[in-house]
Amino acid sequence: GRAINSFNRTKTASLVDRESPFRKSLSFVYNSYEDNIVVFDELRQDDLISAVESNAAGFISLTDRGMNYSRIVPLPGLLLNSSDAEILSNPVATIFRSETLKDAAAPVSAVFSSRGPSAHEQDLLKANIAAPGVEIIAAWAPNVPPSGGDKRSVKYSILSGTSMHGMSPCYRRRCLWKIFPP
Repeated sequence: GRAINSFNRTKTASLVDRESPFRKSLSFVYNSYEDNIVVFDELRQDDLISAVESNAAGFISLTDRGMNYSRIVPLPGLLLNSSDAEILSNPVATIFRSETLKDAAAPVSAVFSSRGPSAHEQDLLKANIAAPGVEIIAAWAPNVPPSGGDKRSVKYSILSGTSMHGMSPCYRRRCLWKIFPP
C-alpha cells in the first residue's frame, strides 16, 4: 500500500470496518475507532478527521483509483488496491514508520500528469517536458498542518503535483535551447 507515515507506533491493533452492518448510531462508530485501525472503502477527508478525533490507531483505505503516489496522512495508514486486499486473509495490522525504498514504478507518469491533447491548444498533443514532481520534499509553513485534521507542525513536507518540479526541467530546457535553438 501507499502512504507517508512519520509516526513511531508499532503496536498491533484490531481492524474495524467503517461499513460494518452492526453499527446502530454515529456515536458507536466513533467509539469503535479508538485504538483500532479503521478500514475505509474510500478515503474521504471527513473520515480521516473523525478517525483522528476518536483516537484511532490508524487506517487502511481500499481504493482502485489510480494512486501511483503517496499522501501525507494525519495518522498511521495506507492505501490498498483491491488486488492487494484480496490476498489478505485473517488480517492483523501493525503500521510502521515509512521507509525509503527503490520504486519500480518510478519511470511511470503520475496519474495527475497531463498527457495531452492540450485543452488550450488542440494542435499540441503532448507536453515537451513531463515533470510531474512526485513525492518532492518541500518547505512547509509551521503554522499549517501537513494534512487535514492533523495537529502536527512541520518545517518540511512531501508533496506531489505538476508544479512541484517545474523549475528544474524549465532550466534544463532553456539551457538546451541556447545550445540547440528551436
